[in-house]
Amino acid sequence: MPISFILAMLLQVGPNPSPDSVANTIPRSPREEAIDPVRAPEPQAVAPACPLGGETEPSEVARIAARNAELLDGRDRIGALHCLALAQGEQGLWDEAAAGFLIAREAAVGMPDWQARLGSQRAHALVEARRITEARTAFELAIEDALAAGDPVTAGQIAADQAIVEVGAGDVPSASRTLEAARERTPQSAQVWLLSATLARRQGALEQAQGFVERAADIDAFDPEIGLEAGVIAVLSGRYSAAKASFESVIALPNAGAHGETAKGYLAQLEQLDQPTE
Repeated sequence: MPISFILAMLLQVGPNPSPDSVANTIPRSPREEAIDPVRAPEPQAVAPACPLGGETEPSEVARIAARNAELLDGRDRIGALHCLALAQGEQGLWDEAAAGFLIAREAAVGMPDWQARLGSQRAHALVEARRITEARTAFELAIEDALAAGDPVTAGQIAADQAIVEVGAGDVPSASRTLEAARERTPQSAQVWLLSATLARRQGALEQAQGFVERAADIDAFDPEIGLEAGVIAVLSGRYSAAKASFESVIALPNAGAHGETAKGYLAQLEQLDQPTE
């Protein structure tokens, strides 16, 4: 079977099946599968009394939350403001939601961990409102908040989200710069190194991609997406034995889930190749 066919298949399935999809441009962890302004953190992280997802209509949730924000103070007011913004997002009112998350963030002065979460959600709402330039600024501010809170993991996740938005907007150079800064500021974020590897691989910088994915694996050896990416990079580099080992390692992981099935598919395709001696 021609090598061009197998490589094309590897680039079309698995972690990034559709190059035209923002969420699939570079692979995400199972917890970060789509760009969704209300997905991270979970609403309960700041607004435990926000009844979204139940029987109450989002418009009614928004009305109650707005009333509570007028009556309450302190953390309860922040929670009500957060709930209001979430409810607005649930209704597709992204401009209003972005403004609401900003008000909630400003009310959380002195609590950079909350500000990071609220700022990140504001950035996602701005993305949904197609206000990409403002979203970038909001992402960067949220990263600074997370670092001020001593939470480099969250900072890395936010930077990864920013890079995905930039790739989706067709601005790969900005995404590369975002990830470069994230590698310096959050060097223990496996997600940042994984996204860096995938972006480098898509640009044809296979040696650089290999270094990035090795760093990701050093940080988290049990992430199946890292194993999949390592295998794809190995195939594109002509290192078929290494690719086989990577895919087999993913299949062996107890948390592989759907990624294990993807690895099996990759492995089956790889075994059809007439593999030269490495």
